[in-house]
Amino acid sequence: MTKKVVRYHANIDFEATIEEFQTLQPNQTGYSFEVTGGRKRAGAQIVATFKDWNVSMNIFYTGRIQIYYENLVNLKKAFEILEKHCVPRTGKLELVALDPDDPD
Repeated sequence: MTKKVVRYHANIDFEATIEEFQTLQPNQTGYSFEVTGGRKRAGAQIVATFKDWNVSMNIFYTGRIQIYYENLVNLKKAFEILEKHCVPRTGKLELVALDPDDPD
């Protein structure tokens, strides 16, 4: 199956989000993932792959998020992960669609 991609912008605290992802334990959360990333530069990103759902996400230092998914069920799971583990700069996490054909 071909993966689709959607793009968003979010009010994330990048450093705090990296720390949150690094505290996750695959066996404790049920996630199978890898996280890589750099800090404090414009090109820095977190790359998270959730192999159980065939979903991957790129979370950029600028707040841009790309989600690669195969179906809407897996896209919904990606949103649940973002809402649970992305730390907002202030208030509640806000995701703004950057694509006109946003499926959600």
